[in-house]
Amino acid sequence: MIQRIQSLYLFLSLLLGLISLFIPWATYEHGEVAYVFEAFHFNAELINTTATSLLIILLSALVAVGLISFKNRKLQMRLIKTAMFLSMMLLLGFAFDHYQNIERLKALGEVTMSYGFPIIFPVVNLILLWLAHRGVKKDEDLIRSVDRLR
Repeated sequence: MIQRIQSLYLFLSLLLGLISLFIPWATYEHGEVAYVFEAFHFNAELINTTATSLLIILLSALVAVGLISFKNRKLQMRLIKTAMFLSMMLLLGFAFDHYQNIERLKALGEVTMSYGFPIIFPVVNLILLWLAHRGVKKDEDLIRSVDRLR
């Protein structure tokens, strides 16, 4: 399992998902007040991020199941494709939540933003999942070619 490169890609994807739950995604500053945009953040001025956080948890769970289902390559490829779709949805969710936060805080006045590095995790995650899918597909193609020779 661990000797396959796609397992490493899936593990890194899982790690990115779990890290993004604990590190702030962005910080918005309005005068002396700083609003932190992070997982499970409940703030009256910012929108509720529970849906985005649950999407991260679901994505991480799919990747974890994909990581341990290395003996069933077809299932693993389906799980990775689903995780890729969820990663794209997460990217759209981040963008939508960020836009909503900006609009709410601009109503209060001047807003300065600083982004945390988890904001790029969905893009990196998507790349890692694509690489993992490519590796599983190569394994499946190799097994099929060996079966044809028998």
